[in-house]
Amino acid sequence: MSLQRFRIKQQKPNYFLALIIFILAIFGLIMIYSASVVISYQEFGYNYYYLNKQALSLFIGIIAFIIASKIDYRFWQKNSFWIFLVSVVLLAAVFIPGIGRELGGSSRWIHIGSLFFQPSEIVKLTFIFYLAAWLSKKSEFIANFIKGFIPFVIVTSIVGVLIMNEPDMGTTLVIAAIGVAIFFSGGGALNQIWLGIGSAIGIFWLLIKSSPYRLQRFMVFLNPAEKSLEAGYHINQSLLAIGSGGLFGLGFGQSKQKYLYLPEVHIDSIYA
Repeated sequence: MSLQRFRIKQQKPNYFLALIIFILAIFGLIMIYSASVVISYQEFGYNYYYLNKQALSLFIGIIAFIIASKIDYRFWQKNSFWIFLVSVVLLAAVFIPGIGRELGGSSRWIHIGSLFFQPSEIVKLTFIFYLAAWLSKKSEFIANFIKGFIPFVIVTSIVGVLIMNEPDMGTTLVIAAIGVAIFFSGGGALNQIWLGIGSAIGIFWLLIKSSPYRLQRFMVFLNPAEKSLEAGYHINQSLLAIGSGGLFGLGFGQSKQKYLYLPEVHIDSIYA
């Protein structure tokens, strides 16, 4: 009887977690408005374009959250491979003319009618689903180099190569970090983890050296002041925004860099 009560108790929603998510979402809306008010007015003639867009996305996210909360977790475990496969196909579709769309020199988006999204963002979630389900099913083989480590490397490499060719090195590193964390927590041997990290660092350096664009970005990261008005402009403006705000910022709506100094102010640079 006590076990049954425990199971019923475990099935209750975690309202505290939901409250934290809600607070963070509202905080995000406030920050989106503060950061985007200038560029929104410049591009669309009114202050609330990006706020409204984010609010709509939040509403859709809440609906998806409610629906997903009603689905048994075993459904995701059982269908994780097919869900992951669909997301990988979408990841490859960004390179197909007429489906993929290039922005800022990168083919990261799929554009079909009014539908416009980045498959790499979906893969971040489906990759976790698949790896977690695979590690759970093959737990006795995880520490085995051939049956555990090699399949993990192959799957991670497929995703990494597709994202790197967009190109998007940042997301590639995120995927690699997610993979290593899940593999290690799922029972991967420590020597396998170090081997994977060492190999990833070597591949990362080769990729940087093989591309003038990546090498330039990397050198600017190491020394932003070297080309402050060229390749280093973005990072320098970000540092200027953070430095001028100090530890606690300037206050809501008081930032100065959003007045068309800071590129991508409402997305990539929103922290600054």
